[in-house]
Amino acid sequence: MHLTQVPDTVKLLQTTTVSTESDEDARKCGGVRRNFSGRISSYSSWEPKCTWTILLERGYRIVLTIPFLSLNCNEEYVEIIDGLPDSTTFGKFCSGGHLVFRSSSNVMTVKYYRSSNQPVSSFDIFYYGRPSA
Repeated sequence: MHLTQVPDTVKLLQTTTVSTESDEDARKCGGVRRNFSGRISSYSSWEPKCTWTILLERGYRIVLTIPFLSLNCNEEYVEIIDGLPDSTTFGKFCSGGHLVFRSSSNVMTVKYYRSSNQPVSSFDIFYYGRPSA
């Protein structure tokens, strides 16, 4: 019997889950995200505070990108946290371009805050998992 060594890239492709997240899921205010990749998008009827926790399988880390962010800095912001909601924060952001964050584990949290008199601004946040190795 002959055994063939499977390259690591093929193993990764075999275990990678394709996101089945719908546009409606991407626009929900908060919740737990377990898809290997996904998007968080603003939606006009959000509550003033939303918290999303991205939780991937062990052995993965999260890369989160914000292509463009232009919020009303006096009234709203996005906070990116390395881990669960009470973990170390990368900071609070209201503007910038091509922001990239990498988690130290398989968990990352995104919080959105706005004052109640501020309408929700438009933004997209994307994330995906990468092997920890």
